[in-house]
Amino acid sequence: LKAVERASSSDRLIFICSQKQTEKDEITETDLYTVGCVARIKQVAQLSGGVVRVVCEGLYRAKARSINFDTDGGYYYSVADELRTIRGDETLEEAYFRTAKSLIKEVLSIDGKIPKDTVSKLELCTSGEEYIDMAVSVMRVRLEIKQAILEAERLLERFKLFDRCLNDELEISKIEKKIAGAVRQSIDKSQREYFLREQVKAIHTELGDDGKEEDEFREKIKAKGVSFITGDYDGTANLYAPDVCEIVNDDGTKTYYLYPNATSSKQYYRVAKSDRPDGPFKVCEWSSE
Repeated sequence: LKAVERASSSDRLIFICSQKQTEKDEITETDLYTVGCVARIKQVAQLSGGVVRVVCEGLYRAKARSINFDTDGGYYYSVADELRTIRGDETLEEAYFRTAKSLIKEVLSIDGKIPKDTVSKLELCTSGEEYIDMAVSVMRVRLEIKQAILEAERLLERFKLFDRCLNDELEISKIEKKIAGAVRQSIDKSQREYFLREQVKAIHTELGDDGKEEDEFREKIKAKGVSFITGDYDGTANLYAPDVCEIVNDDGTKTYYLYPNATSSKQYYRVAKSDRPDGPFKVCEWSSE
């Protein structure tokens, strides 16, 4: 803020550079990058809670000869020279420019987190250098990557770094979308199961049993067991089941299984199932279910 006050009292020009380690509170001159941007202060606004908003207009890339601290004023200052871009093969630069525009569209189709006003400006931009600066300023990329693109002197090198950055972001966005889809699918499945369970509860309430019938029948089974008759190889056999097992299916419905003790030696492998706790139970062979 001291530097903003000092610049506002003169030509309103300020050198903006990044801090190498953003989590560090106490910094020295060596903790700041020497390549940054010279900007003009357009507006300084005091907001509630002691927050100060500074609106600046970037003018050009610059490199500080040195960064010094003014002990009396309590701010850092520097003498910075404009960092001019070195042009090369125009055909190759145009090819990289077109590739960058195509990659930006792919990133937007998957991510879509670049502000709409910036997207509109990018579509109208005809300068490759301005296009890179504008896009990188709003992209979610690491500070060191942004700094490397900012410091590159040759336009072709800047395009190469920018295209590599866009390809990385495109792959990251695809992975993020895949992860989000998997999480959403898991949530949808859980919500579906919860909805079906609630429907079953509502049906019980509407019928007036509220699930008590199942509980009462289950207790009777545990106490006395259940007997039923089924066809055997040589007639009929009386099967006795000491307990019932309740299984909740994927669609929320329930299946009840009886595991009987057979009065006939030929029936020891039999089991019965039903969609109600009180039957009727249908005898079936053991299977994967």
